[in-house]
Formats: sequence, structure tokens, C-alpha cells
Amino acid sequence: MSHSIDNKTSVPFGCEQCIHFIGGCKCKAFDTIPMDIVFDAEKHNRPLAGQKGDFTFATKEERQFTNVYAVE
Repeated sequence: MSHSIDNKTSVPFGCEQCIHFIGGCKCKAFDTIPMDIVFDAEKHNRPLAGQKGDFTFATKEERQFTNVYAVE
């Protein structure tokens, strides 16, 4: 018999949680944040070609977790 199990998983950070985020689609590093960064902000862990300054993703927020339910 299968049953549902409850697993905790971390919620990825988005650009909005970065201390360099300005608003909309702008941050201190980009006038328009590239889509690959929007979809995975935490991979901006080193300066990238074409960005302004040496800004990288940084947050003061604690990582959030969510419950994921699956059938075992």
C-alpha cells in the first residue's frame, strides 16, 4: 500500500531577495537582469561578463523550507 510522505525541501532564493536588487528587472549589476539569472539567482555567485561592478547574489534573509508531499 502506498502512502504520502512529507519531505522538507529548501525554497530557492530569487532576485528579489538579493541585497543588490533595485526593482522590476533591475539590480546594481544589470540594467536588465538576464533571464538565466532570474530563473536561478543563486548561480550569480561570481561577477559575469557584461555586468556592472563586481556585484554577486547576496541575501540577509534566512533560507525558507517547504513541505513536499510524495507518494511512496
